[in-house]
Amino acid sequence: YFMCRAVTTKKISDYFMAGIFAGLSFYSYALSYIAVPVFIVLFIGHLWIKKKIDVKKVLVFMAPVVFMGIPLLVVQLINIFDLETLVIGRITFPKFLVYRSYELGLSRFFTNMYEAFINTNFYEKTTHLCIPGFGNLYFISIPFLMIGFISHCKKFKDNEFSGACVLWIISMYLLAGLLQEEGALNNTRLNALYIGKIACLIEGIRISLNALKKGRKWANIGLISAYGLC
Repeated sequence: YFMCRAVTTKKISDYFMAGIFAGLSFYSYALSYIAVPVFIVLFIGHLWIKKKIDVKKVLVFMAPVVFMGIPLLVVQLINIFDLETLVIGRITFPKFLVYRSYELGLSRFFTNMYEAFINTNFYEKTTHLCIPGFGNLYFISIPFLMIGFISHCKKFKDNEFSGACVLWIISMYLLAGLLQEEGALNNTRLNALYIGKIACLIEGIRISLNALKKGRKWANIGLISAYGLC
């Protein structure tokens, strides 16, 4: 939100705020330290190609990101190199009993991405997370989800919000590809993906309602068919 706002307002202060919230998001979930940097690289690259961001704005954005990411980086280094717990004043940088970096790798990359696509769009085997008969977002939502995603892809170049949604979804599926543990691709691990999916779902519903108002036959037939299948 703050990055899209910054691109619109072109205010340096908004880029700084975007950096603060990006840095905070590192601590929102255990796997955020992978997903968020991937998204940042993709989104800044997207803005750079469109010439909507320059070196000064990138540096202002990245300053709080790097600063807030330092404690997390120290923890990663301690556990990667099997160092001892570090205590500086009241701040502890712990050495974990079990370090989760072993979960990452490339051996199951494409298989994982496929499984993640099925689990997050339809349903998964973990029944306490999803009821197969209803699906994750209810099966009737799938056509709207597809319509919305296609719409955001079409607006990718000219609309920062659409670009952010598409790139966030891509980032989360790339994260899924990196996870090695079997059974790790459930909706608990990939729940942040639904931020982008809900945005696509809303867009799909909006487009469909507009089409119905204009009396387009494809919209009526498509919606009735989707409802009948579900």
